[in-house]
Amino acid sequence: MLAKSHYSVGRLGLITLGIWLVLKFLGFLGLSASLQQRIQTLTQPTQHQLTVMAVTFKLKLWQIGELYQAEQVLQQLRRDQIQLLDQAARLQALEAENQALRKMIENSDRTLVKTIVAAPIISFAQPALAVGKQAGVTSGMMVTSHNQLLGFVATVANNQATVLLLQSTLSRPVLAKTPSGFTGLIQGDGRQIWLREIPIEQQIKVGELVTTAGQAGVSPGLIVGTVATVKADPVLATQAIQLHQPQNFFELPIVELL
Repeated sequence: MLAKSHYSVGRLGLITLGIWLVLKFLGFLGLSASLQQRIQTLTQPTQHQLTVMAVTFKLKLWQIGELYQAEQVLQQLRRDQIQLLDQAARLQALEAENQALRKMIENSDRTLVKTIVAAPIISFAQPALAVGKQAGVTSGMMVTSHNQLLGFVATVANNQATVLLLQSTLSRPVLAKTPSGFTGLIQGDGRQIWLREIPIEQQIKVGELVTTAGQAGVSPGLIVGTVATVKADPVLATQAIQLHQPQNFFELPIVELL
C-alpha cells in the first residue's frame, strides 16, 4: 500500500510539473492572462490532491518509524524479563541451599567428623557433584543428607566428582539392619533399592526404618530407607525388601560427603 501511494504521488507530481511548464510556455507566447487563470483554476484540484497525498505519505512514514521504535522497546523488555527470571531462579536456589545448610548446622545429632558440603549437578544420565580433588574429595566417600545414605563417590576430577547412588547396580554392597535386629545386604537394581538375604521366617513390617549396620567405609546408624514392599523367595528361603528413601539426590540443593 505504501508503494502504491508513493507511485501516485510521483505521477501527480509529473502532471503538475507538466501543467506548470505549459503555463510558462503560454506566458512566453504572450497569451492572455485569462487563459492562464482558467488553466490554473482547472489544475487547483490536482494540486490540492497532491498536497493531501504528500501529507498522508509523510504520516505513514512517521507511523512506520513509531512502530519500529515500539518493537525495539518491546524486544528490550523481553530481554530484561528473561534476565529477571534467571536472577530469580538463582536467588531461589541460593535460598534453598541456605535453608539446607541451616538445618545441617542445627542438627544436634551431627558428629565432629570432618565433612564436605557439595551441590549436586542435575544430570539423570550420571549423578555428579560440583566439587572435586581441590576440595579434598576422594573416591569412596559417603554421600549423605540429613543422616541419610544416598550413595558413594565414584570418580573424582579437580572440580567435579561422579556418584554411584544406592539404586545403581554398580554401587558397593552395604550391610543394613531393621529395628528388630535383622541384618541384610543393600543392593540396587538400577531403579530401586533392595534389602536382601533376610530369612523368610523373619517378620518384616511395611514402614520399618532400615539403617546401616556399620562396616569399613560406612558409618553405622545412617538411614537407608523405610520398608515399602516385601517379596518372599521360597526357593532360597529368603525375602527381598524394597526400600523407599525419604530424600531424592536429584531434588536436594546440597549434600554432605563423609
